[in-house]
Amino acid sequence: MEASFIKYANKGCTRQAANLQYVAENILNREFHAEAPNQKWLTETI
Repeated sequence: MEASFIKYANKGCTRQAANLQYVAENILNREFHAEAPNQKWLTETI
């Protein structure tokens, strides 16, 4: 007997935010290499 699964498509954000959030300036410009520790700190947001 085979098991059946229900799969749902990931549709992302379903509505626009009432208040748009602050977008920071891109000061790193994809240059992530640092000459010494603690010069550049990054985070990933979803």
